[in-house]
Amino acid sequence: NYSAARTTVGTADVQPVSGDIAPPGPVTVGTIAPGVDTVSLTWQDPADGDLSGIGLQWAAEGQEMTADPIRVSKGVGKYAIAGLSPSKSYEV
Repeated sequence: NYSAARTTVGTADVQPVSGDIAPPGPVTVGTIAPGVDTVSLTWQDPADGDLSGIGLQWAAEGQEMTADPIRVSKGVGKYAIAGLSPSKSYEV
């Protein structure tokens, strides 16, 4: 008997000569401002020189994050998530 699994993976972008393959560190959360059907977020990017942007995902609390991440360019530091359901908790 044996078990089998299948997954799809992609390769990373070309790395600099340094061979740095470690991902950038986490963001520092700034403010979280909820509205009726929106949440506005601010953050500070990590100091890693190879950071190109931030990927944001969200889902209703306890649900799986199935949508592709929204990409926010390095240095922007803010995003407003719109179209949320009122009076509901979300994980970001």
